[in-house]
Amino acid sequence: EARFPLLARALGWSWFALSAPTTFALYWTIPDIKEEAYRNRYVTAFVMSMFWLSSTAFVVCLGSDSINFYWGIPQSFLGLTLAAAGTSWPNMLASMITAKCGRGPIAVSNALGSNVQNVFLVLAGPIWVSVLLNGDYVMGGSDIWTSVAW
Repeated sequence: EARFPLLARALGWSWFALSAPTTFALYWTIPDIKEEAYRNRYVTAFVMSMFWLSSTAFVVCLGSDSINFYWGIPQSFLGLTLAAAGTSWPNMLASMITAKCGRGPIAVSNALGSNVQNVFLVLAGPIWVSVLLNGDYVMGGSDIWTSVAW
């Protein structure tokens, strides 16, 4: 029994409104390979998952660029904080849940595999598209010492 039922209901509907677009998009674009009819679509599920991860990473990068433009926060600092936390937080929660279920080796492999995946597929995907669309990709590092000092 909720202590504040109206607040609990409002938060539930708010969560639904925020998560529904993502849930529906993922449901309709990534085949559920646990269902018998889709068991042979592992490659499709992997490719679509990488597409969505790269797309959302690109949106996070656009958001970081906007924060840098409007508020002057160095991009290197945003990359080391906002982008790093945004890609690592879900993996950390998944590893914690897996470890609590008694599956320690799976939790460790998730932590290692997700970091490799983030670096080589998720972050490289948007950079590759940027190079295809805009030509050369130049990453400045003049403000990296500001981020290291923080």
